Amino acid sequence: MPSNTRLICSIALAQVNQRLTSLDPVTDLETCTTILLLCLTELLDGTSRAWKWHLKAASALLKSPSMKALDRTPEGAFCFQLFHYLDSMSTISRCRPPLLKGACSLTDLTSSDLSTILSSGSPNTGSDNSVSEIAPALLNIIGMVNLLAAHRGARIDELSDLGFRTAAARVTAQLNVWHLEFSQNEGLVDTFLRNDTYHSTAAFECAIRLRLHQVVDGYDPDHVDVTTSIEKIKAATLAIPYGSPVEGSLLFPLVIAGASSRDVEWRMVVKERMMVMEHTLGFEHVKRARQLLETVWGQDREWNWAAVRYTQFPGVVFV
Repeated sequence: MPSNTRLICSIALAQVNQRLTSLDPVTDLETCTTILLLCLTELLDGTSRAWKWHLKAASALLKSPSMKALDRTPEGAFCFQLFHYLDSMSTISRCRPPLLKGACSLTDLTSSDLSTILSSGSPNTGSDNSVSEIAPALLNIIGMVNLLAAHRGARIDELSDLGFRTAAARVTAQLNVWHLEFSQNEGLVDTFLRNDTYHSTAAFECAIRLRLHQVVDGYDPDHVDVTTSIEKIKAATLAIPYGSPVEGSLLFPLVIAGASSRDVEWRMVVKERMMVMEHTLGFEHVKRARQLLETVWGQDREWNWAAVRYTQFPGVVFV
């Protein structure tokens, strides 16, 4: 990270604790916006890990009374929506729950109302997230999937495994409820952009299902749940033209579907699409994601793309 960026980061983080008690909405809003944009800049670099500092600082600010009072203003909504997106998507790389739901445990997933857990701490984004075009409910669910991922190591006996699978089943059930509501809107797709958004959302949903399967049952590429998810992701992504405004939201579905497939032809389609995205989007994190895929393919024996990301591409987040 450049030295001037580190300096700005240090100043911003040093001011957070002071401003949490200032109750100055304007000052806090400016600070939060600056930190979130710094976070996004680091994420788009694809190699930096400094984004974690910025995300934690933004989380602390957004929990302050002055910022909570702004969640229904356009400026405040932008901060909450951007944070919600970055926080949720980075859980895939952190294998940790979202920061605004950090107190949520695996027990909560099995003993509480899951719909309440999914909505608690979420920004007031309404039915869509204008920053990412991804449904807030899906962002919440991907956070719950990675809460499960954080607790994989606790599966030490049959009882703990049963509890883990029960929690996973409840997340699946919530995803099924969302899917039913989403499918009922299929007839509303009547413009190119809305059509693209529909297909990108479908691809993202299937990517969540595939990731949930991997967290619970591993990385076997021949499992029926894996092949089914890949086929649905394939159909959805191929329905979206190159250069579409929603193309950026395909990064996570393309990576997880490409890394989980034995089909060489599909791998080449994924690689070509990502190479085009490198030019249309113009950010280094897309290139790094493609290199991650090529590394996974080069092993030809290890299907755990998440382990490759953790050990060789620690700065990559699929934003």
